[in-house]
Amino acid sequence: MSAKKALLKPRKKKLAPEEVLIQVLEGLGSSSEEIFTFMIARGIKGRREYSTDCPVARFLKEDGYASSTVSVKKWVTKADALTVGTPPAVREFICDFDHNRYPSLVEKP
Repeated sequence: MSAKKALLKPRKKKLAPEEVLIQVLEGLGSSSEEIFTFMIARGIKGRREYSTDCPVARFLKEDGYASSTVSVKKWVTKADALTVGTPPAVREFICDFDHNRYPSLVEKP
């Protein structure tokens, strides 16, 4: 490839770590039900009312985010040194999970 063609080729924008985390969260599904289906398929369970041990937090830990610093709440998600707004579908899922809409995802003591 000539240098001229290389200059004309669009470069992929490198995403900031916060943008990557948002994409990971949005990739779980576009609704509470889709996220539920994703968690069932992956066999991920969690504890209700525990922002650091819900299914989404456990998924993030499995996905490589530092286990001691993951916290998923309705409005803010923290993972490693990152803090992002929690996407609407994830917020809905967290509310549904905490209100026991998905008992099959609740880890038994």
